[in-house]
Amino acid sequence: MKTPLKSGTQRFIRDMFLFSTFTGLAYADVHKLSWKDIITEDDGSLWISANRQKSHTEFNVKLLNIPIRIMEYYKGLAPDGKVFPHMSLGQVNVGLKLLQETVVLIGYYPITWQDTLSQAKSAFHKAFRLRVSAGC
Repeated sequence: MKTPLKSGTQRFIRDMFLFSTFTGLAYADVHKLSWKDIITEDDGSLWISANRQKSHTEFNVKLLNIPIRIMEYYKGLAPDGKVFPHMSLGQVNVGLKLLQETVVLIGYYPITWQDTLSQAKSAFHKAFRLRVSAGC
């Protein structure tokens, strides 16, 4: 999250990519996510409790620090109680391709939102292995 980006749009797309990676949500689920889907447990932990857009299957995801920080950054910017502002999937995919040129970890193959989780897992595991082998 420390990579310098050229615009607020790049930041938004990067943040949505990371949010999806940490939560496992598809683009459609991130897009429809509203604050009413965010619940606080008795221990203070935050969870997403909603239904998948495509299958209508109920899911629950505990929110870690990074997704919470991303949500807080965009709080109040989206209409109708949504967590995030809207951007079309086409715009996001074009933005991901531009980000790919900035963030070397992702690799050299074209990426789309649908590829987010598998490629991110691979990239993060590769980065972790490189850091460990370098003694970081």
